[in-house]
Amino acid sequence: MRANVAPTIRTGQVNEPLLFTATITNTGTVTAIGCHFRTALNIASDLKTSFYEVDAGGARLRADDVPVNIVAGAIRRFKVTVASQSVRDAYHFDPGVVADCANNDRRCRR
Repeated sequence: MRANVAPTIRTGQVNEPLLFTATITNTGTVTAIGCHFRTALNIASDLKTSFYEVDAGGARLRADDVPVNIVAGAIRRFKVTVASQSVRDAYHFDPGVVADCANNDRRCRR
């Protein structure tokens, strides 16, 4: 899986929803099952996360928080909303939101 997001830098207030676009590419050889976005486990109580799939033009394709399967080589686009429940800093190496699938390789998780 490869993820690209835009914009890459945002600043907001506590409980202010911030929306960004994420493009997920399945670079593997099998279908990625149940792909979704979630808050990183170590900050789950501090960051509210929601997502939905969109088409190439940005039109909504699914309801909020519906996981999707991504066939090998396919690209899917999502709108992801985050709202911090407390004052915090997010960094590119620890962003707080994770793109995840049920059958991904979890060896790189902390």
